[in-house]
Amino acid sequence: MHTLQQIDKEAIVKAVRETKAIVTVENYNVQGGMGSIVADVLIQSEVPTKFTKIGIPDEFVAFGYLEKIHPHYRLDPHGVTKTVKEFLQI
Repeated sequence: MHTLQQIDKEAIVKAVRETKAIVTVENYNVQGGMGSIVADVLIQSEVPTKFTKIGIPDEFVAFGYLEKIHPHYRLDPHGVTKTVKEFLQI
């Protein structure tokens, strides 16, 4: 998604109905970001779904180059893939 404001609620609900699961991935803290906004939409829609947020946990954050930080938080391609597979149990 290119913006958090004026989020496309209909697209989110449509995706939930089609897939029965939503995973958000963001390069920031998982609290108060895109995942939180998507969670609000899901609650309001009352459509049953599996949902998880991938991002930096709400903790004191490691700092440095993204090439080093992303694997630490499983935000690199391998980490995101592994997390999604575990979440979906595939």
